[in-house]
Amino acid sequence: MTNMQSRFFNLSNGLKIHADLAGQGPLLLCLSGYANTNHNFKLLAPFLAQKYTLCMIDARGMGKSDPAQAEYKMDNLAEDAYEIAGLLGAKEFGVLGISLGGYPAQLMAMNYPQSIKAMALIASRGPGKEYLVKGAVTAEGFTAFMNMDKEQADRFAVAGFVHPNFVKNHPDKLEAIIKLRKDENKITLEQSLMQLRAGYKFVESELDMTKITCPTLIIGGAEDNFLPEQNSRLLHQQIKNSELVFIPETSHLCFFEKPEEIANEILKFLEKRI
Repeated sequence: MTNMQSRFFNLSNGLKIHADLAGQGPLLLCLSGYANTNHNFKLLAPFLAQKYTLCMIDARGMGKSDPAQAEYKMDNLAEDAYEIAGLLGAKEFGVLGISLGGYPAQLMAMNYPQSIKAMALIASRGPGKEYLVKGAVTAEGFTAFMNMDKEQADRFAVAGFVHPNFVKNHPDKLEAIIKLRKDENKITLEQSLMQLRAGYKFVESELDMTKITCPTLIIGGAEDNFLPEQNSRLLHQQIKNSELVFIPETSHLCFFEKPEEIANEILKFLEKRI
């Protein structure tokens, strides 16, 4: 594990947002997936931090960040991240979004084109009815998940979203990822459902994707069991200045399954862009 610096940012909206910082070089904001803390980036960090300063954010209501006090939109998470970049003294930077974290990342690219030099999206999607999801997360389903035995829930959240061959061939790595989630993914049902509602507002919206002009890398698990590969292909079609890469024999948690391969794709893409 690379060296991390824990830091809190007092935002103008009154919230105190937590992030872990690592590495040196140009700033790369890292926005995590649904009902997850910044632990999603911990296996990518040792590779990415060799070239970039990673700011791995716990979104409002997640991990060590203040809980959201009212309903919000993905635009608000984009605003939080943008203000954090300013507090770090960065006027230009890159953004990396995992799954739901790709929603505020896309909005940042739309709303702050002068600042976002490049964007990478992992296992994510865009807004609109044309995107397909297998077994979409519902409030009822997630409530049942949170009421499960914690050990059982953590195991399901990891083993259920990696490639079957990863479970079979890499039991030690699987257990390490489950432990990472168990140790670091501090969330509550109330805040997770609030984030879920914000996520649905985004995916049900109609946004002008032509506003995204920054170079964009779209990475998908070749056998994603949650977001079928046509989602990544559609996102690639909608974001004109984009490249598409599929990681073989991985599923929705491809960033845990093959972190070095994904980090190398990101590093190669970001070179000379930020």
